[in-house]
Amino acid sequence: MSFIIEDFGKLNGTEQVKRITLSSDAIECSFITYGACIQSIKVPSKDGLIDIALGFDTLEGYVHQDKYMGATVGRFANRISGAAFTLNGKEYLLAPNEGRNTLHGGLCGFDKKNWAIEDADVNSVTFFYISPDGEESFPGSLSVRVRYTVDGNRLAVSYSAVSDQDTVVNIINHSYLNLSGGGAVGDHFVRIDSDLYLPTDKESIPIAAAPVAGTPMDLRQVSILSERLDSSFDQIKKARGFDHCFILNPSDFSASKITCCSDASGVIMKLFTDAPAVQFYTGNFLEGCPAGKGGAVYSDRSGLCFETGGCPDSPNRPEFPSALLKAGERFIQSTVFEFGLLPDSRK
Repeated sequence: MSFIIEDFGKLNGTEQVKRITLSSDAIECSFITYGACIQSIKVPSKDGLIDIALGFDTLEGYVHQDKYMGATVGRFANRISGAAFTLNGKEYLLAPNEGRNTLHGGLCGFDKKNWAIEDADVNSVTFFYISPDGEESFPGSLSVRVRYTVDGNRLAVSYSAVSDQDTVVNIINHSYLNLSGGGAVGDHFVRIDSDLYLPTDKESIPIAAAPVAGTPMDLRQVSILSERLDSSFDQIKKARGFDHCFILNPSDFSASKITCCSDASGVIMKLFTDAPAVQFYTGNFLEGCPAGKGGAVYSDRSGLCFETGGCPDSPNRPEFPSALLKAGERFIQSTVFEFGLLPDSRK
């Protein structure tokens, strides 16, 4: 195990951003304080160690992109319809930063904050941020922690938050992953343990839960994405791929909810989570992103996002799992990424 902390640039020329790298005997992961972001994930492939996380070599890349690359997203990740919700009889009006709706916390969400390092050692790093009452018009002063832990072939991401007022919370990580180490993701195989997904309207707001059975949204068996991404199915055609919330089937944390693998690299990834849902996004609008690590050009469908968390628009949808966090109670949620090699890729 090893632990390195170093400077990664200065925000606005004054505020220092740090990078922390944690290494085990199997994987190496780097994180930056800006956005409490995953900057790289290096895992064994059949051709040696590869970086499977899209991102940037410099702070400027993170500041100037608008794709939420690798970031911790909140206070409420995903979309809130009409940029408004009602809590305890009071209406809260938010910033409409995607059409008439609010996306990923508003104009200046958690992804644009320089988090403090609360604790760091050879196994883990904990980032801390206090979102003041009224920030982006959300109620309550919210103390948030994101803890990244590297242990063997696993990367664990744990969130905790507490507020002094009733509020709504949905915190996710928005890493774009490419298990081949580059290129388009159509050659990836994906399984999502979900019987229900949320179809969306033309503004990407969920309509009502629908069964995946009998549609290209059925990913309950390992499926190659190239056979789904250009489907004529209305939901996929409208989103130019997948950008949908899947309600995860209830199971013990020890059972993986999501599997993804690449024959090209031999990398297989399993996700374990206690979150009720996952927004599966196939990077349909990555074109125009600043040059990535090593000068990489990120085109549409260069990376996959598995945004484990709550459901979009849940503050306005009582039938969805609740995003309410009562004053003084603690929000806790965890996701574990486990990496390995496909059996026929092992040396």
